[in-house]
Amino acid sequence: MALLLLPVAFGFLIYVYLRHGRGERRVVSSVLIMKKLRRQSVSRKKFFPPPRFFIELIILSLITLALSGLYLQKNSRHIAVLIDNSFSMQSKVTANKTLLDRAIEQARAMIDNSPGSNHYMLYVTSPKLMALTKEFLSGRATKSLLGNIRSEAAEDRIGSAIKKISQTGKYEKIIVFSDKKIEALSPDGKLPANTVFPRLVRSNKHLENLAISSLSFGRDIRSEHSLKIKAVGYTSREIVAQILLERADFTTSGPAFSEMLSKTIRLNPGQPQEVRIENFKATADAYRVKLAPHSINSQYTYDAIDSDSYFWFVPDQAQTTIGLISPYTINELGLNRINTLKFKKLNSTQLKTDQLTTGAFRAIIYHRTIPPVLPRYNSLIVLPPVDSPFAAGDPTDETTLSHWDSSHALLSYLNPPALKISSLIPLRVPIWGNEIINSVSGPALIAGVSRDARVVISGFEIFPFQGRKNPALSILTLNILKWLTESSLTGIYRTVPYTISEDQLSSADLLDSIAAAGTRVAAESNSTVTLNRPGLWKLNLANNDYKLVALNYFNSAESDNRNIQKVSVTLPAVRELSGNDKTELNTFMIALAAALLFIYAVYQLMVWTRTLPGRLL
Repeated sequence: MALLLLPVAFGFLIYVYLRHGRGERRVVSSVLIMKKLRRQSVSRKKFFPPPRFFIELIILSLITLALSGLYLQKNSRHIAVLIDNSFSMQSKVTANKTLLDRAIEQARAMIDNSPGSNHYMLYVTSPKLMALTKEFLSGRATKSLLGNIRSEAAEDRIGSAIKKISQTGKYEKIIVFSDKKIEALSPDGKLPANTVFPRLVRSNKHLENLAISSLSFGRDIRSEHSLKIKAVGYTSREIVAQILLERADFTTSGPAFSEMLSKTIRLNPGQPQEVRIENFKATADAYRVKLAPHSINSQYTYDAIDSDSYFWFVPDQAQTTIGLISPYTINELGLNRINTLKFKKLNSTQLKTDQLTTGAFRAIIYHRTIPPVLPRYNSLIVLPPVDSPFAAGDPTDETTLSHWDSSHALLSYLNPPALKISSLIPLRVPIWGNEIINSVSGPALIAGVSRDARVVISGFEIFPFQGRKNPALSILTLNILKWLTESSLTGIYRTVPYTISEDQLSSADLLDSIAAAGTRVAAESNSTVTLNRPGLWKLNLANNDYKLVALNYFNSAESDNRNIQKVSVTLPAVRELSGNDKTELNTFMIALAAALLFIYAVYQLMVWTRTLPGRLL
């Protein structure tokens, strides 16, 4: 709007100078000169401005332009490039190309087709949102970094990543290369308006996947064995699949896997199917399970992700140890009477130092105490404190059992009315828990699965273990320990990423994996390594000793690739330029006008002082 005043200002300044040139009547001493003046025109016919006119014109123009809010727009754009490198990006779109390969190709093509003056900040989503550089890079430098990105065994949290990047306010555009649908990221449609989702899949070919979701190795105190494998098919229709169990025999060149048995199963879309192998005898140091479609349809990629179709496990005998946290000793609780299991006394300090992540224990017993947070390993909580979240009230004296779940494994070979409960803390049932034994005072025994771990909570004392002196309570105790130790989720394999500490640990070698087998990870100064790839790992210890660790990864949101983003999307919006995109000129113009005005004033002052009366010009 202020720019419209610029012609008006120019006209006004010219008018002032023209008015300044109009003739005036003055008394002079010569009549002839007077007559000549009367014949002059009353104003100037031609405009001949003095030098100061141009100075005043420049000052007036600068002030007017400063008021108009002019700015210089930068030719260089700052663009954020977010690459989804989560587990689902391993999906194969062709025989030799994954979604991540396609994303990197499109990112390079986007940079090639953009102005060379653009600058980029490169982000990846997994295992957590991370910028690969600390400053903006040219297109050429950004393309070279793209080749270093690899898929991680982790989820993406891409909706949260986009919002965090947008909150920095540094980017003209956020270009996201991901397989996730926008509807899944933000159902309310509140993603940043400058976000662009290029299409990764260019055909209607179905991306479907088979996965092994979990595995358990049942081994109770009577030495019974069974292997339970859960498989799921993220497909559009029922398919026939084959499960293959292999054992590892170690040679000088590494593990050699040989087939033990195979089973054919039918998988319904999205529904887990359990396969049970009875009387499984763990005679090898390590095992591998493979899942594959029985037949192939050219219109479907039934197993788009290889990594979740393999499962490794290590039946390590040392993992039968149970940790104990209690004010009493192992002998005082009678646990030394159970010869088929090992118990080790722990304290709260060892828990805080995360000793349990070493995998040395199949389960932990919390006796008259509770963990600070519900752990990811199998746990037995006996007599939780009254002020804990598991207690529903004050202790009660001798109580009567009202009903129980006789079908649960905890009550096998047990007649619940035979239990003599002298004191009971009524329990509060968590969302994951099931009431196994109930009394007139409230729930007495709860069991369930929380965060992939089995948990049992007892509101009455089950110790000391007395064997035949108290057969009903002894059977219940043995059933609880059996149920906790037969679950393998905290024993024969771990989930990546996994941090492990061992005395004199020097390094870890990836012996068998879908990709990157032969990788070595050096231990830190405190004999700790962090392993982030599924597969069979060898921990190298002192004196040529070693320990095997099996790592796996499963996340249904990452393995289920049926709802992939198949169209390019640019969220519509008009985004105003931010302060990073433009350089304001008003301050510069005001400063320049002030400088010129100062010089002009000094000049006028000098002229005025030279023309004072009595001053020789």
